[in-house]
Amino acid sequence: MATAQVLHARGLLRGLVLFLLIAASPASAVAAIRYVSTTGIDAANDCVDSGAPCATLQHAVYSADDLDEVRVAAGSYTGSATVTVTRASNEYDYRQVLFIGKPLSVRGGYLETDWNTSDPQTNATAIDADGDGRPVSVVDTGDGVVTLAGFTLTGGDSTGLGNPPETSNHVCRSGAEQDCGGGLYVYNSALVLEACEVSDNVASTVAGDGGGIYLWRARATTLADVLVRQNQAPYSGGGLHAEVQNHPLAIADAEFIENTADRGGGVSLGTNIENPVTITRSTLSGNSATGVYGGGGALYARLTTNGDVLALDQVVISDNTAWGRGKALLIESAGPVTPYARLTNILLSDNGPVPGAPASDEDAVVALGPGFTHLEIDLAHVTAAGNAVDTFMYVEPYAFGDTPRTINVRAVNTLLSGFVTGFIAREAGDGEASVTHTRTLFHEVTNPHLTLDGTPEFIAIEPLSGDPMLDVDSRLQAGSAALDQGIDAGVALDLDGDHRPQ
Repeated sequence: MATAQVLHARGLLRGLVLFLLIAASPASAVAAIRYVSTTGIDAANDCVDSGAPCATLQHAVYSADDLDEVRVAAGSYTGSATVTVTRASNEYDYRQVLFIGKPLSVRGGYLETDWNTSDPQTNATAIDADGDGRPVSVVDTGDGVVTLAGFTLTGGDSTGLGNPPETSNHVCRSGAEQDCGGGLYVYNSALVLEACEVSDNVASTVAGDGGGIYLWRARATTLADVLVRQNQAPYSGGGLHAEVQNHPLAIADAEFIENTADRGGGVSLGTNIENPVTITRSTLSGNSATGVYGGGGALYARLTTNGDVLALDQVVISDNTAWGRGKALLIESAGPVTPYARLTNILLSDNGPVPGAPASDEDAVVALGPGFTHLEIDLAHVTAAGNAVDTFMYVEPYAFGDTPRTINVRAVNTLLSGFVTGFIAREAGDGEASVTHTRTLFHEVTNPHLTLDGTPEFIAIEPLSGDPMLDVDSRLQAGSAALDQGIDAGVALDLDGDHRPQ
């Protein structure tokens, strides 16, 4: 899925991280390679002989030292167990097939006849919880990087394994008897997840977040070339849920497909998102936010810091559904801050309501607010066409008291096709909304702007009209009214990675 250039960049990054870690270690420390196979034996085995591999992932990881690499032969690895961690005199129970509590690499996709070449597509390597806990937990490695590559994480169900009764913020950052992390759980650790599939996992059948992946106080985290598919959570983040993200989270060349939750069907950036989150060259498709008060079929984000905090570039967002606001995207903010989000090279198509959801004048493909703080957002080269909802963007700043709360939207080179209304705004209480768009092409759009409450400001600079002549993939064809009509928005590449202008 990734280009050679991207793979090279990842290699440089991993190499730099490894160099820094080794440089900080004693000169005599040499990372070892450990080997695992379904035909192996654990007894009296330290897993360092490739001709006599161990049988289980957990034994190999327990045998490994910091910075070691565990290589895993093709096959399905099962067998869940509970690991108890004592932290500040409290005991925390984690149940999974593989528990990782030290910085190292675990890589699948090998053959016993070739331990030098990882090919996870040909040599499928699964960690299957078989409905008993989750496949993998990564806990308390701090800034020490854990790399997990070349696996399918599946069969997870963490029902009843999260917070104990009458205990909040224990295993999961949530209330009592709530669960989290059906496929992969990460707490207070740095992670690189690459060339992995996280599929068919359940955070909980009762209450909880993060059907596929759950990040809580995660350190610097990279997800590259991953498929997150058909995971479920009762509350937030069918595919991925992040809580207290105080370090960068980078997602690239990823697919979030057919995940389901009450809110943030594909991805939920839930609470205390206070460091940049970037999603590039990715697809969010077929996800659903089914909760009556939920929204963000593809992505829900609650931003809580000043400055750059969310950036999407070269992202296709299609066929997502939501019951509430933001059939595709729902972005809001909280706290005495002014977060900034930037969406560039975005395609929004075929997004709409969950079947049976009542119609509302707040229905839109993209919803901003309500939030209890300011929000600044820029859009550049965004195409929205063929969506099953009447409005492209709904904006609602919400504030009461002496301090107005504002949402300011600036859009450049936007293409809107097939809407009743382009931009709708409602000012609640002392909220103030401003939408400025430049060179927007309206095609089969009845009303460019609509005010529901208050006096929002709409500024249209050099709006365009005409048939964009989109093909089945929503790309411009010859004769399109959008060709050569945009202005320089400082975006060097287009949705497909080609250089601008052509």
